[in-house]
Amino acid sequence: PIVENQETLGMVVVFADITESKKMEDRLRESALRDELTSLFNRRGFMTLAEKLIESSLRDNNDLLVVYVDFDNMKWINDTLGHTMGDQALIETAELLKETFRLADVIGRLGGDEFVVLCTDNAALGNEKAILNRLSEHIEKANRITTRQYPLSFSIGVSRCDHLAPCCIDELLSRADQAMYQNKEEKKSRRQNGYKR
Repeated sequence: PIVENQETLGMVVVFADITESKKMEDRLRESALRDELTSLFNRRGFMTLAEKLIESSLRDNNDLLVVYVDFDNMKWINDTLGHTMGDQALIETAELLKETFRLADVIGRLGGDEFVVLCTDNAALGNEKAILNRLSEHIEKANRITTRQYPLSFSIGVSRCDHLAPCCIDELLSRADQAMYQNKEEKKSRRQNGYKR
């Protein structure tokens, strides 16, 4: 306050623009939940959102679908073509998954070459085959690009969250991971791993 002869004549007010610091806070919060390379949810972001969606689906008597995706032979790409090309393969995988699944579905990179999708739309239930066919079509289309240095090849596992038999996201991921591993072993036994050696 500006006081003269015990009378307040005015006031000095100081404002601080915190827009930039708020933007920085938002970026930090976002980076804690997003994978820096692919911009998908990271493990923490995916698990946080998945837990909430499972709670909601159980409350509404809806089922959910988990699709676990593992990039075959990422080590071969890194060792033969370099880590930059390996990063490019992960980015390409993220884009392909975004193209295949709906906006309402939650897509995350769990780490390394492992990705997961939580299908929240009830239309996906019972349509697992159609979803996997759509993913296969997108993979085949990407592999037709003649200039590419590596083929895309994924091992995939699916599990369902049944509202009549509730379970947590860890259990769903474990089931989908087991199904994915079985798919990978079948491909290995047929020597169908996407690479000509």
